[in-house]
Amino acid sequence: MDGAFAAERNNRRFSRLPIPTILTGALLVVAAFVIAWAVTSSRIERVSAIDLERHSYQVLLQSEKVSSALQNAETGSRGYLLTGDTQFVDTFNKGMNDVPRELSLLKKLTRDNRAQQDNVDQLQRTAAVRLNLLRQGVEMASAGAQIEAIQLVKPGEGLGSLTSTLSLLDK
Repeated sequence: MDGAFAAERNNRRFSRLPIPTILTGALLVVAAFVIAWAVTSSRIERVSAIDLERHSYQVLLQSEKVSSALQNAETGSRGYLLTGDTQFVDTFNKGMNDVPRELSLLKKLTRDNRAQQDNVDQLQRTAAVRLNLLRQGVEMASAGAQIEAIQLVKPGEGLGSLTSTLSLLDK
C-alpha cells in the first residue's frame, strides 16, 4: 500500500504544477538537446574541414615530391651529358627510380577527385615520354655518342618539356 500512496502523492504534486511551468521545463529540455546537437554537428564539421585541409597539404607535398624526382632525372641527365661525370648518373638514376613511386602515391592521394586523377594520368604519360628521352640520352652518351645525346635533349626542348610536365601538377 505504501507504494500506491507514494505514487498518488507524486501525481498530486505534479498536477499542482502550473501548465506554463511544465511547458517551460519541457522547452528547456528540448533546447538543451538542440544545443548539444548543434555543438556536436559544428565539431564534426570542423574536424571534417581539418581533415580536408590536411589531405590537401598531403597532395601538395606529394606533388612537390614528384616535381623533385622529375627535376633530379633531368638535372642528372643534363649534368652527365655535359660533363661526362658519372656522379650525375646517380642523380639521374635516383630521379628515374623515384618518379614512378611518387606518381603512384600521388595517384592514391587523388583517388577522391576525378579531375585530379585525369591530371595525374596525363602527367604519368608525359613523364614517361620525357624520362624515356632522358634515358636514351644517357645511354647514347655512355656508348660514346655524347654529341648526339646532347642534340637529343638540346636546350629549350628539355626545359620546355619539363616545364609543361610540371605544370600538370598545378592543376
